[in-house]
Amino acid sequence: MESLLQDVSYAARQFARGRTSTVVAVLTLALGIGANTSMFTLLNVMLVQPAPAADPDRLVWLAPTRGRDGHYVNMSAPDYRAYRAADGPFSGVLAFSSLQVSLGGGLPERIRGLIVSGNYFDVLGVRAAVGRTFLPDEDGVPAAHPVVLLSDAFWRRRFAASRAVLDSTITINGHPFTVIGIAAPGFTGIELDGDPPAIWVPLATIAQTMPSDATLLDEADSRWLRVIGRLKPGVTLHAAGAASAVVARQLHPVSAEPANNSGLAVLPVAGALDPSNRSDLLPVFSLLMLVPALVLLVACANAANLLLARALARRKEIAMRRALGATRARLVRQLLTESVLSALAAAGVGVLLSYWLIALIARIGEFPLEIAVRLTPDVRVLLATTALAILTGIAFGLLPALAATRPSLVPALKDEG
Repeated sequence: MESLLQDVSYAARQFARGRTSTVVAVLTLALGIGANTSMFTLLNVMLVQPAPAADPDRLVWLAPTRGRDGHYVNMSAPDYRAYRAADGPFSGVLAFSSLQVSLGGGLPERIRGLIVSGNYFDVLGVRAAVGRTFLPDEDGVPAAHPVVLLSDAFWRRRFAASRAVLDSTITINGHPFTVIGIAAPGFTGIELDGDPPAIWVPLATIAQTMPSDATLLDEADSRWLRVIGRLKPGVTLHAAGAASAVVARQLHPVSAEPANNSGLAVLPVAGALDPSNRSDLLPVFSLLMLVPALVLLVACANAANLLLARALARRKEIAMRRALGATRARLVRQLLTESVLSALAAAGVGVLLSYWLIALIARIGEFPLEIAVRLTPDVRVLLATTALAILTGIAFGLLPALAATRPSLVPALKDEG
């Protein structure tokens, strides 16, 4: 530990002596690391980040599969009710789907919402910031008294954050809906699928909110719901999958034609994509990762050239230290410490740069504010960036270190070329 501190102290003094080359190396690497940090942030939000719910590690997707390749599809309402009613591995099973509705009033507008099962917020463990969420009897079919819950952002934009809207009536698709609550600030649901929802309404309001599709609640062949379950305490993902497969076979017996076969995958809820979108976008994300990786590769090559030039300038110092008894491994460690410290400094600058890059991506992509605020580096991104910086420091510093520590002692001490 003491020798490592000595290496760090000596590296800091070397940076002070060669300020120009150090700044150039740090800025060069910062561009590559910053680009990768921006991509890490995007991948973290889309694929890794826990769901905005209580105990998110207990949430799983119930994703039906179809055909020979087992591609993921949505679930029909009758199938959802079967999984919800089964005495299986889940303490609760919710369903939801996107919808577009017309909001009446002084300034009519078209808004996006979610039509959800009445237990949607209960299963997620999410409470309303103002008012309440849905009651069991408000999910009856049909809804005698339609109710709606507003998102915090929509409440502030449309109603100026006035609490007077609570228990008042708003018009959706020409029908009166009673506002029962306001969602917690920042809560936009489990996944990112277009604009964040402005409202949530129960499935029982399908005749008012989706009049042309009112029969979907009874159609076994209409797959339009995304379904999430909460595992009971002590139940593993594997056990839940095995138990759910039994229900799936009861609902859809094996067909002689493989293209018509159905199954069910039980997958952890992670990131902001459902299984179908996740499967479709993974190849795209893989291609997107190539661009920042190539930028970092070029930055590493340039930084390695700078380190090699600096090492050649220090060849007499290195030869003297070897003549005084320093082993080659000790000198390589010293030089690698300098390169890793350079990379860590570049990571700090790169993280700051990533905020600008992410803001630029959000502006170009015209991301809504509720989504843009989620595109910020968190602990997982910072840890990934730190690991990348260390690997980068070793990658661009190893060859120059090996090259610098193997000159012949006599020519180096005589300052011969």
